[in-house]
Amino acid sequence: MVEVGRRNTLWRWRLWLGLRRPMHKWLATGFSVASLFLFVFVLIAQNEDDPVTLATVSSREGLFDDRNRLVDLKVDGNTVTFQTPYNRSHSSPNDTLNVFLVFHSHTDPGWLRTFNEYYDEKVERILDLAVDFLTQHQDAKFIWSEISFLSEWWDRANETSKEAMVELVQNGQLELTGGTWVMNDEAITHFAASIDNIIEGHTFVNQNFKVLPTTSWSVDPFGHGSTMPYLLGRAGVDNLVVGRLSKHVKEQMIRRGALKFLWKEPWSEDDRAALPLISSLPRTYYTTADACGPDGQVCCQFDFGPSARSDCFHRFEPSNVSTPAFAKKLVNQYRKLQEYYRSSSLLVPIGDDFFFSNPADWTENYENYKVLMDFINSHKDFNMKIQFGTVDDYFKSLAATENKALYPVVDGDFFPYTEDFDGPFPYWTGYYGHRPFFKKLERIVESQLHLLDFLLVRSQMFKSIDQLQPHRRTVSLVQHHDAITATSRPHVMTDYEDRLFNASIHIQKLEAAVWASRMSNVKNVEILFYQRGRAVIFDEKMRGTWLTIYNPRTFDVNEKITLRVNSPNVVVRSFHGSPIEAQLLPLLIIDEWKADSAYLEVVFYVELKALESKKIWMEMGENRPESTVMSSIYTDEKIDSIFETKPLPNGTFEFENNELVVVMEDGYVQKMLNKHTGKEEPLEISYSFYSDMGGAYVFAPMSKEKPIVLNRTLANPIYISGPLITRAYSHIRSELLPKLHSHQVFEFEKKSRNLDFALELFSNVEEIGDSTIVMNVKTEIWNGDSVYTDVNGLFLRERRRFEFAQTPSANYFPAATAAMIQDKTSRLSVLYGQPTGVYTPKRGQIQFFVDRTLSGDDGKGLSYGDASYSEPAKLKYRFQWEERYITHANPTTLYHSRRTHQAMTSLLSSVSIHNSQKSERKFDTQEWPCDLEMINVRYLNSTRFAITFRKLEFDSSVVHAGKCETNVRRDLRSDIALTIFPTD
Repeated sequence: MVEVGRRNTLWRWRLWLGLRRPMHKWLATGFSVASLFLFVFVLIAQNEDDPVTLATVSSREGLFDDRNRLVDLKVDGNTVTFQTPYNRSHSSPNDTLNVFLVFHSHTDPGWLRTFNEYYDEKVERILDLAVDFLTQHQDAKFIWSEISFLSEWWDRANETSKEAMVELVQNGQLELTGGTWVMNDEAITHFAASIDNIIEGHTFVNQNFKVLPTTSWSVDPFGHGSTMPYLLGRAGVDNLVVGRLSKHVKEQMIRRGALKFLWKEPWSEDDRAALPLISSLPRTYYTTADACGPDGQVCCQFDFGPSARSDCFHRFEPSNVSTPAFAKKLVNQYRKLQEYYRSSSLLVPIGDDFFFSNPADWTENYENYKVLMDFINSHKDFNMKIQFGTVDDYFKSLAATENKALYPVVDGDFFPYTEDFDGPFPYWTGYYGHRPFFKKLERIVESQLHLLDFLLVRSQMFKSIDQLQPHRRTVSLVQHHDAITATSRPHVMTDYEDRLFNASIHIQKLEAAVWASRMSNVKNVEILFYQRGRAVIFDEKMRGTWLTIYNPRTFDVNEKITLRVNSPNVVVRSFHGSPIEAQLLPLLIIDEWKADSAYLEVVFYVELKALESKKIWMEMGENRPESTVMSSIYTDEKIDSIFETKPLPNGTFEFENNELVVVMEDGYVQKMLNKHTGKEEPLEISYSFYSDMGGAYVFAPMSKEKPIVLNRTLANPIYISGPLITRAYSHIRSELLPKLHSHQVFEFEKKSRNLDFALELFSNVEEIGDSTIVMNVKTEIWNGDSVYTDVNGLFLRERRRFEFAQTPSANYFPAATAAMIQDKTSRLSVLYGQPTGVYTPKRGQIQFFVDRTLSGDDGKGLSYGDASYSEPAKLKYRFQWEERYITHANPTTLYHSRRTHQAMTSLLSSVSIHNSQKSERKFDTQEWPCDLEMINVRYLNSTRFAITFRKLEFDSSVVHAGKCETNVRRDLRSDIALTIFPTD
């Protein structure tokens, strides 16, 4: 841990933009952005003097050739490559083995109990005891990771306890590892939320302890990715301990001495000194009984205290007779562990879930290990030094005794995760798509938070940051690896949801206050957050209103605005009074398949520059104006409404704009015609389901998927068409799942300049039982066995189907925002507003998780019925078809085109709309570099705010993607930079 003086910055992304201008000019040019870039899995190795050769293998575990040269290791669809020289030992038999016993307690901020329940029952006691015990025993040490719990303790502790803890942190007895608000999931989180998670935790640590973390302890996420090591590395945390790598992958790494490795991005320079160093725990768990060596039946004998959970026939009790025998057992385990790491320094965890909550946990572990330690250290023939230590002590020992240039280098990630692929519940892939309502809610509140952050800074309202802090911490809390994954018990998930709903409500209130501050004599501002069903209601007293529409993105948009109104006689005008073309649509009550009698929807477009706010006027007239056009309804149903209703045409229904023709049948997309090329592109979207015996964690299909076969009667399609948009509504029903109550809405924009369309999928699987619903996209794209998925919203990584696995669960990969397949001439990107899992079952096909409900127990910690509920959810997707020109092979790492990136950003961050007045002060706007994205702007405190930028990289193989010419440094690729500014 690094001590930080008062004048040092709390955040060590030592990346500074050259902006020192007044607040109103901070959107300036002249950037100096330093390196940051992120990506998925390749282990690399060769003998020092041998040339690089390549031998590909495809067995279940993978093989290394006899020459110990560069080889590919196929691991569940990933190619793992080791680079120079992975098989070299960092120690000799004559070296003293330094063993660091690291006391820890794994404290989930929500899982089987809520955050508050865990804190009250366990955590407060753990931290109280830690302060007391460490103060009394100056050679004892302890690590702590969850800053969310530490903050709660800090708020309740007395000054004496706080001062004692500060001293323990600063003298190195108590190490705050990672310093993140929570130990977050690494598969489906968005990178922007992960940055917030780091900032929130590091801010707290620096403000209260005047130190910054240099190591990380992340031992429970279900597989590990490259994003967190990269982001933490940029924050000065460049030594990390990880836990859950698949068992068969660890076995391969152990054979090659690769449990310690450097983690890099595939495009970065080969500067090993700048790469974070990773040390993986030797076996599956972080517990005493699982981590002291290869033999759990021996290790459990050294698992002490009332909180010890291991089932052991006999445990060590100090005596003149037993101590020598048990010391030899322990030494033997440590020596075997040394063979795993090929090192003279070992880290051995001592602890478990919510361990050290009983005073006897502390005394028994300390005293028993002290006896063993003194005995072993005093016998020179053991050639071993055992000590109480921290993660930082361990990595300092490595730095003093080992050459960083000799570590293997990893490029990639460790997904999907499995403890044992031969077991009954092998692949932890179900959580990618479990409880999509919650995953979507998290994305919405995250977007609201970033919008409000930006508005507060631009309006110089730093006094509101204290009101916002609890809700910012809520968003960070749900990044936890048992929260966004939806792998907690039902009442815990309800607690997380309640926190998010509460945060959303208060964020909107604060946003309303920001807009009110920019008007004269206005106290009440309503945020028209359409996803909550807000409407513009006209009556005799309020026949018209000004609306302000704000674009929070750093690119220009022609934004489609959809609002609810209570009158068809609506006119929409620009600020200068010109009428804006609008379309009225019925507001369908889907369950009853009828039109709402009180409200309609109005759709219109507003052109907005980057970060621009624009005012429009809406009013209710005596009659409907010519600029507002009614839609036509095509249906077999009798719908009582003011709209013209026409019978459904037999056969197909076609939608057409300047770019494409989409052919639909029974409300489902069947194919499309590219007007540029005249080429017909088969594109079928359908649904199916798996009978699933898994649980919240594990996807465990019992048989092949069964199609949800639809006909006109079951689908009961309704088409609504007008000059601006066309919508196609249809049910998703199955005679095999009679209680499935879901439906979909395709939306096509008449003035779109892209080959794209949107899909809203209303999922309701509350009563179907033990099933996983999936969406299938079928094309004739020659993608082979690969699909590209995004890595935490940063870039696209190729995933290959693992042919040996007969179950699709082994071939599902996490995708936070997007998936894509392509060949030499075509690319199809599917974007979504919530994370999910993705699989390519055959050439030209992509399959997505939609929703799941399971009554079983997959053996990962929850109980029967804990995964049986999933709230009805409105899920958003966007399909983007693009032409390509390319002749070379597909790379393993790709980027979106410029237009697809903008479509993805728009899906995740909506415009802000609120009632206004004509005199409201506008936000200034200016030209923004097309390849520079502002991730977030936020106050750190009343004197400083931070801006996070990202230098974008766009795919150049896409036709008509739009040129991007900018003065931003061209040698930077997909970089992120965070800069801190004074508020004055």
